[in-house]
Amino acid sequence: PLGHEDIDARAAAEERLLGGLRLTRGLEVAEAGVLDEAAQLERAGFTRLDGRRIALTGRGQEVLNEVVTRLALRLV
Repeated sequence: PLGHEDIDARAAAEERLLGGLRLTRGLEVAEAGVLDEAAQLERAGFTRLDGRRIALTGRGQEVLNEVVTRLALRLV
């Protein structure tokens, strides 16, 4: 079961992603799992990758919360 710390860590990760992905320039991440997931989302047309920087496409902006959830699951 998830402890309070796990829920707090996941919420903080989601908030960081949500805030960064709202920006046109996106955000830079170091976590390999997040980059792998972002690459899958890029192939589906939801994100753009530039090195370690992830940004949303117009299509990704329409489903921002779902993209954030998928990426956040790879953080924690």
